[in-house]
Amino acid sequence: MRTPTRLAAAIAAVGIATTAAVMIPATAQAATCTTSAATVRWVGAADLVEDLSVTGTPAAGSWVFSPFREGSTVQPITRYATFGPNGLTTLDGSLFALTHTLAHPVSGAGLWTAVRDASFVVTNLDSITLATSDGGFTTIPQTGTSPTWTDSASPTTTYTSAQLTTLLQREHATITGWSTVPGDQKFSGRNSTLTRITLGNETDLFTPKPTATASAATTTQSAATSRGVVVRGGGYAPCERVLVTVNGRSTGASLTASTGGSVSGTVRLSSSLVPRPGTYRLALVGQSSTQTASTKFVVTANPHRGH
Repeated sequence: MRTPTRLAAAIAAVGIATTAAVMIPATAQAATCTTSAATVRWVGAADLVEDLSVTGTPAAGSWVFSPFREGSTVQPITRYATFGPNGLTTLDGSLFALTHTLAHPVSGAGLWTAVRDASFVVTNLDSITLATSDGGFTTIPQTGTSPTWTDSASPTTTYTSAQLTTLLQREHATITGWSTVPGDQKFSGRNSTLTRITLGNETDLFTPKPTATASAATTTQSAATSRGVVVRGGGYAPCERVLVTVNGRSTGASLTASTGGSVSGTVRLSSSLVPRPGTYRLALVGQSSTQTASTKFVVTANPHRGH
């Protein structure tokens, strides 16, 4: 029978030292836009592998789950959780450790942003462990809505984001990943849900991956270069920067996605991008998610002005 100590083995299996763990209170965040993480990924059932199927250290950027159960047969994550509009939700009675190794570990000057921007949209999740290459930290209980950290050597000492960053930088530490235990027994009878986790330089979205869309209004040549072209799109990561191109060339413009992943705006085009009336292709490219959509739009001749 696996016990909660299986979490330690799961973390060690992906190269994350348990003595380096810093527990961050997992609390729902307000739906306001902040700068999007450098990398945004949608995580589905196919991305999660059970630890029994992993040989050696999992590749950077991987997700490993470790069920607390009897048996040695590899099972899919769908035996323990479902994926739906709200994200990953544990099934009744399921308990497993979930560990993610960052594709790009964070160190040096990047530590401040990684700690400051840590945020979570979760339900009935006791805590999330931020793992680093340096020891001296342990898990702490959820203490409220404000992210705080506690030194395992001094449980009464809490750290602000700035203080923790200074400590990690002084120790030349590297943030290597995170782990959590959905279905924790503290929430017996209540299922855990993971919607979004932002740690390090990554945002992991456990909701279904949307299809990116783009549209652009027909306009005259003079209007395109003066007032601009009305552009709309959807299916992007919340708050990410979305670049606008025409026929594969940069317009020099970008739009910021809403918390729901939609974009809209008016983009003024240079005459070199629309040198004559015709049909052009506009593309919207998410800079964090790489979500891309394109559409054709028509530029008509300027109205003839009589004398």
